[in-house]
Amino acid sequence: TATGTPPAVELAQPNGPCDADEITVTPVVGSPLAGSQVGLTLQLSGVQPACTFQVSSKTLVAKVLHGNDRVWSSQQCPSSVPKQSIVVRSAAPTTVQVNWSGRRSDDSCGSGTRWAVPAHYRLVAAVVGSEPAEAAFVLKTPPQAVVTKTVTPTPKKVRTTTPTATANAGR
Repeated sequence: TATGTPPAVELAQPNGPCDADEITVTPVVGSPLAGSQVGLTLQLSGVQPACTFQVSSKTLVAKVLHGNDRVWSSQQCPSSVPKQSIVVRSAAPTTVQVNWSGRRSDDSCGSGTRWAVPAHYRLVAAVVGSEPAEAAFVLKTPPQAVVTKTVTPTPKKVRTTTPTATANAGR
């Protein structure tokens, strides 16, 4: 019987840039909580053994939908997509993290918009020029904080009474 660790698998080295229509995006969302930032994971894989791809808001798009309502879009919030050069492989997906504020987006991608409410949503993502893919997720209600106030009683001063002249007068 063989013992030891299996040999490391060598991944192919890139042989040029990727064609957009050869990249598949698989969106993945964990168990996010409403009222906070949500990490949207995009796994990119290709048909070539390896190629390079320039990730930016112009090459990779993501949007969060509630029914047909667009809640958030990386096109309105381009800084959510990190600019980076990655190697896309057919043997193993490459992960790109996109950050959603957890709020509705608008043309200014400001922080003054409403939070997305706890509900069922869909993340739709694609490389520009390829077919989009989607993943369903639930934005959960965050646990409610329980605030307990410890009461520390303050001792009351005991009044001592002194006999008054009236009380002594009856003796």
